[in-house]
Amino acid sequence: MNKLSKISVLFAAVIAIMLVSCKPDEPEISITITSVAPAKVVAGDVITVTGTNFDKITEATFGTVKVAKTAITFVSSEEIKLAVPANVTFPSKFSLFVNSQEVVWNGELTTTDHSQDSKYPYEPTTPSTLNFTYTSMATGSKNYGDVYGRGADIVQLVFNSSQGMAAFNLVMPTGTFYLYPATYPIVPIVVYGDIVAGKMWASPGFNASANFPDPSYVTKPSGNGVIPYYLVSGNMTITSTGFTVNATSYYGSTINFTYTGSLMIPQ
Repeated sequence: MNKLSKISVLFAAVIAIMLVSCKPDEPEISITITSVAPAKVVAGDVITVTGTNFDKITEATFGTVKVAKTAITFVSSEEIKLAVPANVTFPSKFSLFVNSQEVVWNGELTTTDHSQDSKYPYEPTTPSTLNFTYTSMATGSKNYGDVYGRGADIVQLVFNSSQGMAAFNLVMPTGTFYLYPATYPIVPIVVYGDIVAGKMWASPGFNASANFPDPSYVTKPSGNGVIPYYLVSGNMTITSTGFTVNATSYYGSTINFTYTGSLMIPQ
């Protein structure tokens, strides 16, 4: 074989390799996830997922735990149901797959053992999104001082209008009479040792003696009464013009609260 023939054979081999290795990309499948409910679950609970093009799904995952297509109930191309596997680690992301393409839900699944449900009565078990906007505080907002003798003041901020009611309890440095810019995580305060400045008090549930939720909570009007939402996680972010509360309630509702106004704490 002469030199020119060898070059031609070599060139043809390179082209063949390139054609084999350069397969066309997998076609894009536009699956969307609109909602996952409930978002607070335990192993064995059945979640309902809504979105689009679910007939294309090949697999679902809770974090790294896979759920085969055969274990998914296809209600329609826009709704599926599936049980939470036993070995999921919470909090967990949730994803749907079309072959190797992954679509991730923009929320996360958390857990509850349901033994605490009786502490949080009347809140809807189906999650929703609630938005509140306020420009003034209501009577009852004040610094109650170091009522627990832990070197930190309990500040309660109260809001009341046709939108509903809200009460937020903050643990702040002693002698605080102004909401300085800061971020307060919403966390449970179970024992006196948890009372440390820089926190927002997660709602411990329903106060039977007061016949109302303990802070922090929001409510929505309903007929002659109100529907409570007990805040259990999230953050309050204070700025120079007001603050926002972005929280999750006991049963997984999303609470978006915006206040613009005076940052002085009523005395």
